[in-house]
Amino acid sequence: MDADEKEVRIHELHAEIADVHDLGDSQIIHIFDTCREKLEF
Repeated sequence: MDADEKEVRIHELHAEIADVHDLGDSQIIHIFDTCREKLEF
């Protein structure tokens, strides 16, 4: 899998998780603002 495809799949996964947990935009932004630097893909 090349880097572009990996990035697309990561975004799709994030969208599905947000939908399953019924997260709003502000909640998603908060999660990424507070946790993004700890995540390694």
